[in-house]
Amino acid sequence: MKVLMISDKPNWSYATIIKNITRSNKDTDLTISYASYKEDNVKKKIKSYDFFFVLGWQICNLLPFLDKKRTLTGIHSHQGWDNRKTTPDKDVDPPARLIKYLSGFLGVNVVSRRLENIFKKKGLNVFYTPNGVNSEEFFPGKSKQNAGSAGSLKNEWNKGIFDVIKPVCQKTGVKFVSACREKNYIPHSSMPGFYKNLKYYICFSLSEGMPITVLEAASAGCIIISTRCGDIPFLIKNGENGYLINRDPKELSSILEFCEKNNANCEDISKRIRKEIKEKWDWSVNAKKWIEFIKRNTNGI
Repeated sequence: MKVLMISDKPNWSYATIIKNITRSNKDTDLTISYASYKEDNVKKKIKSYDFFFVLGWQICNLLPFLDKKRTLTGIHSHQGWDNRKTTPDKDVDPPARLIKYLSGFLGVNVVSRRLENIFKKKGLNVFYTPNGVNSEEFFPGKSKQNAGSAGSLKNEWNKGIFDVIKPVCQKTGVKFVSACREKNYIPHSSMPGFYKNLKYYICFSLSEGMPITVLEAASAGCIIISTRCGDIPFLIKNGENGYLINRDPKELSSILEFCEKNNANCEDISKRIRKEIKEKWDWSVNAKKWIEFIKRNTNGI
């Protein structure tokens, strides 16, 4: 069986997921290949495949020639339907028209338990496939002193990197660096080096699925300070292997000040989050769920 997995751009999150699933696939009866709809002739390429897996249901609208009955797709965030109303404490139900649209596909996966609960409650049969990280590629560095975050200016309303995180770091005397597509673009191949220099990785998002940047930073031993967005509460045990905060600049400031005064505790937290990643979030563990999703929905068709 041959499955073509389709992303948006190469070297972005979807492409990273596909790369790691392909590398982790040990099933000799399943061949997984990659294509970017922005750089490859997908319409020509699909002729050689039995099934298609489009990461991100929004991309399917750009590929109308795909047979939905042979196409898997997925839900990676809340932002395609929630009108920016999802918060760490509030869920927004997807509209009936989206449920109807997604029900026409061969199968639908989700990358967080929170998304799973939202869509199952509305009657859509979805399959939970957790995101992961390659812990051999993302590992701790020796000198860690900065605070950092990553994202895009078009999502600043959600992430608050320059509106909140940077000013709070400056106020507390912690040097801030960012991997911003528009201001300080860093290719994914260079991101392991970016995380190695970070003591803290800050996620101040209103909503996420399960951000791969947080998993990468955690694998590099960064102290994660995050809102309770998406499935981050399943990764972070507050005060044990990271910190969960409300979306309050004062809380972020207090946690940074506390950590700066308790360096020994920070070292313990760094080791614990790295251990959590290797045991439960490495792609060697989580890619199995993605492959199970593919096989479960294509066998016998």
